[in-house]
Amino acid sequence: MSIKKIAGMTLIISVIIFFLLSKTQTVKPLQIKTLKITTSFYPLAFLAETIGGQQVIVTNLTPPGAEPHDFEPSTRDIAQLEFQDIILLNGGGLEGYMDKIKENIDSKKTSLVIVGQPLMSDPQDPHVWLDPILYKKEAEMVTTAFIQKDPAHTPQYKANMERLAKEVDMLDIEFKQGLHSCKQKNIITSHKAFSYLAARYGLHQITLAGLSPEQEPSTKTLAEVATFAKTNKIRYIFFEELASPVIAETIAREVGAKILMLNPLEGLTQKDCVVGKTYVTIQKENLKNLQIALGCTSL
Repeated sequence: MSIKKIAGMTLIISVIIFFLLSKTQTVKPLQIKTLKITTSFYPLAFLAETIGGQQVIVTNLTPPGAEPHDFEPSTRDIAQLEFQDIILLNGGGLEGYMDKIKENIDSKKTSLVIVGQPLMSDPQDPHVWLDPILYKKEAEMVTTAFIQKDPAHTPQYKANMERLAKEVDMLDIEFKQGLHSCKQKNIITSHKAFSYLAARYGLHQITLAGLSPEQEPSTKTLAEVATFAKTNKIRYIFFEELASPVIAETIAREVGAKILMLNPLEGLTQKDCVVGKTYVTIQKENLKNLQIALGCTSL
């Protein structure tokens, strides 16, 4: 048999084998589950992104720079929620639109998870995320919700949760050590946002406004706060990034104090997003400002 015939038969046999193999073997595509998550405001978006990693697509309803107490999602925002796997809300009155969400989703398809309300000991203050220990508990609830929807990626969710837990635990240690030996324990804040943080670290909060920073304090309240500041030799009045500092500045001038930022972490500004600030970095900034205001020795 000639070399040409042998080469030709070899080629034919190779083609037949390839054809048979392609018929009998099916290559299954890689199955990757991506959870679609919607959160009501920044602290929950941070948890979802950190714990979910590459397995999630996160949409935050409250845009950068907006105040979540007063934010109202559009009709289109609400309509899009039916396509989500999980919706994360804080509860405790923070989201005034919660009933609309419940009316517009199929609970069999979309899980609605309220992570803040179960941890609240003060019904007038929904800001549980400002206490690092309670924030870690919220993170655990988010992790559980992700695993229930997507058990195939349980190891990834747990590993991401463990890394976050270490960061938050370290943050708690820094607060305890940083606020242990302070001359002052009283803080005057723009609105009632720091009850849980104050309780955790032995501080006493006096507020200018109520639940929302947009609430105008009465003349009587302003007078009482000014008297308290003078009597207790308050050197700093705290204001917030997403709210007007005018009232804090007014009290500060009256009592001869200065103003300083204490961020309730209800949202990030566009600038915060650009420079890469996070829950952890902003909490560390809060600690530094508390140390300045309270005359702490461990700066």
